[in-house]
Amino acid sequence: MSSRNSRGRIAPADPWGAILDDHAPDTGCNESPKCLTCPLPVCRFDDPVWYIRLNTWRRDVDRVAILADYRSMAAASRATGIVLKTLERAKDRIRAGEPVPS
Repeated sequence: MSSRNSRGRIAPADPWGAILDDHAPDTGCNESPKCLTCPLPVCRFDDPVWYIRLNTWRRDVDRVAILADYRSMAAASRATGIVLKTLERAKDRIRAGEPVPS
């Protein structure tokens, strides 16, 4: 359906919009509802290894934050159900200063 522009004339339909919507709809992913508004510097589908590293880093940060709530790593492990070795590895990676994937 055509619409009217600011001068009242009938504006031509946007053929590219219809074509792109049919062939490549912008459905986004679990990070953002739309690709064009995604906060990630790299698309998770373009570089899946980078995205895996990013999620590993996010989990490590969350696990180290959990450790602050408990007196010992063993107590945190028992309370959260996260294996002690997993908590130790996360703490070591954060302590070693592994960079945030960018």
